[in-house]
Amino acid sequence: MKKIKVFTLAPRFSVTLRSKRGFTLIELLVVISIIAFLATLAITALDKVRAQARDATRKSDLRQLAKALELYYDDNNLYPTTGASNPWWGNCIGRGSYDISGPTGWIPYLAPAYLAKLPIDPKTTLLQDTSNCYIYRSDDSRKEYKILAAYTVETVCLSATVKDDPMCDPHTGRPRSFSVWTEGAKMW
Repeated sequence: MKKIKVFTLAPRFSVTLRSKRGFTLIELLVVISIIAFLATLAITALDKVRAQARDATRKSDLRQLAKALELYYDDNNLYPTTGASNPWWGNCIGRGSYDISGPTGWIPYLAPAYLAKLPIDPKTTLLQDTSNCYIYRSDDSRKEYKILAAYTVETVCLSATVKDDPMCDPHTGRPRSFSVWTEGAKMW
């Protein structure tokens, strides 16, 4: 009997057919770990965006308060007083737990006449936190004021000239607290 050699055109490309019913455990673990990694990246980015949005709200609140205070000043020729015994009034427990409207508001008499209600920090609820809140102070002559979003800043002050930015702390140039003030109250 003579042997016959069989040649194939592409022996390296032979295909083996096997039946596959599902994924192996290794394949599933790889896919799950990739999804978990991508979810972590997305959550981290989302947290940063939320912090930036809260900071934008704080800046907007301070600008609206400054406009309302100027309207109050135009009508009364002075700013609302906070008194000498406790010069800084706020809407949090550590600063007097003042209300958001009326004569007991953290800026007295500003709301509801000039604003519907006084804003509170977007990250906290009323009277929840002991130190992170909006605070207000006027001098004894009631010709100067300063408002702080005290210790609430979550992102970096991006101004090229931080020391001249009214939304940044004038002493350090850092955004520990966003603030709005009249010229005489800049260094309080």
